[in-house]
This record gives sequence, C-alpha cells and structure tokens, in this order.
Amino acid sequence: MRILNLLLILSLGLVVTAGCKDEKTLATNPKEDPTRFPDTVNSRLTEAHKRIPGSKVYALLPDNFKFIRAQNQIQKDQNTFIQIVETPSANFENAKKAFSRENIEAGGSKVDIVRSIRFGIYDGIFLDGPSNLPTQRKASVVFGDQDFVCLIFGEYPSDSPESRNEILSIFKSMVHDKDQNPEDLSGPFYTFDPNITGFKAAVLSKTVDIYNLSGDPEAEKGLPTSMNFAPIPVLPVEAQEKYFEQLITESQEGKLKITSKETEQLVISGMPATVLETTVNADGRTGVFYAAILNGPNSALVFIASAFDQPLQRLPQFKATLESVRFR
Repeated sequence: MRILNLLLILSLGLVVTAGCKDEKTLATNPKEDPTRFPDTVNSRLTEAHKRIPGSKVYALLPDNFKFIRAQNQIQKDQNTFIQIVETPSANFENAKKAFSRENIEAGGSKVDIVRSIRFGIYDGIFLDGPSNLPTQRKASVVFGDQDFVCLIFGEYPSDSPESRNEILSIFKSMVHDKDQNPEDLSGPFYTFDPNITGFKAAVLSKTVDIYNLSGDPEAEKGLPTSMNFAPIPVLPVEAQEKYFEQLITESQEGKLKITSKETEQLVISGMPATVLETTVNADGRTGVFYAAILNGPNSALVFIASAFDQPLQRLPQFKATLESVRFR
C-alpha cells in the first residue's frame, strides 16, 4: 500500500466545481501577466530566508505571515495560509500521475490549472483550483525526485487577488534543501497510550510514525501487525471518504488487499472521525484492518492499523488506542 502517496493526494484537497477554466482565461498574455506562476522557480538562499518548521523548505516570508504550530502551517489569517507535506520515501515519477488533470477529474474533482514546471533542480507541477469552500481557492506546487516528494499548497480567498499574489510570491521565493534534516517541532502534535498494544516504535518522522511488535522497520515488508500515525490538514468529510476509497482501490494492485467496505462517521473521545473497519488479505491469509481520520479542533490525524498476528485480539486494542489519542 502506498499510504504516503495517498496522503499527498488527500492533502491536495481539490473539490468538485461547476466548470473548468483554461489558464489562458486567467492570463491572456502569460509573458506579460505578473499573476501567472513562472515555468521555472530558481530562487537562491539568502540570509533573509526563513526555514519553515518541520520541512526542508526556506522562504521569504512577509512579517504578517506567522507559523501556527497547532495547524502546522504558515498563515496570515485563517483564510490565507500555506502548508507543506514532505514524503521522504516517495518517487516523484510515480506520484505525479495522481496530480494529472485526468486523474483529478476522474475522481470527480475539477482543477483550473495543471502545468509542468521546474522547481530548482527538480521537475514539478503547478496547480490552481477551487478549495473545499466555495469562497476559497488553492494554489499548489508538487515536486521531487526518486527519493522524495514535496507538496506545498496555499489557500486564499477567491475574491482576493492580493492574497493570491502573496501566496505565489512566497512560492516563488522558496528553496528546498534536500540535504537538511527536517526540523524538530518539539515532539509529535498528538499523544496516545502505547501500553494498550505494547508495540514499539519502528519509524518516527514528521510524515508518519509506525509502531509494530518488534520495533523493526523491516517487519513492515512482510505481513504487518502495526499501527501508523500520520498528520494531515483538517479536511471535509467528503475528502476523507475519498481518501479511504482510493486507499482500498490502490491496495488491489499490491500485496496487501483491503476488503471494500463503507466508512462510518463516528465520535471518538468527543472528536468526529471517519472510520473504516474491514479485513485485509495477503498470501492466503486474512487479517484485520482498522483505520480512521480523527479530527481535532485544529489538527487531524490518519490512523491505520492492521494485524495478521492474533487479529481478533488486536482489533479491540486498535480501537482503544485510537480512543486514547489526544491532540496537544
């Protein structure tokens, strides 16, 4: 299961609109239109650049844009902000197919602009289209190589060209330093009770935390009995349901095949959650599969757990673990 690639797709969060405009509608003469995003971003790192916490990205940030830890984003206000999702184990050539106009529209969504660009030394894609709310729009840049994929998206009011220009100006100033280690954000933004399962940490990163029986990352290559925790932006229910639909569909091409089942809308520890409880099959064996998107006041978390080892015993443990999650 390419869970991390699907998290990138989910983070894009483009939704259905009534029509699809061509970029020429927004820029009759692109070479003379300062609002058109350039084909090449080649910013140089300066002393004025600020590193965006939790990422390998530096940018020139206006004084009115601040980092908000709870949402893990740079924002001017609640309607104008930038978020970054980095996936260190993904391949851009594979991931970019998900960001084609055909793939986006096949999923029932619309996007106004999809254009290939160069972001520094990397191949990339620029997208612009409607956001989750009718009063908002979203501009996105996704780029990477064979070792990583970085998705940067900025949301702005649809009736504010000034806000769009601010977002795009920050995008154009950005520099990605692949050799840097992601900055520590003073621990994860969530807590849970690890004693319920007794699982040990196998992978701890800003993209995903994985816990399994042995604490060995190599164990994930077999038939996993493990739990995955991954941060995502707060998204509407429709986008959350679409994520699980894609997760099930994509799993059919891999070793671990998730049994199709409808998601449920539940309240867990006072927080709304989209939950998928089903089975997973591999090598003639059947395990349990329990996954959820848990929505806190300002943060959201993807929880994905599977068990081939003592599956009937693990399922209630997974449910209790999710109930123990608290956002900082």
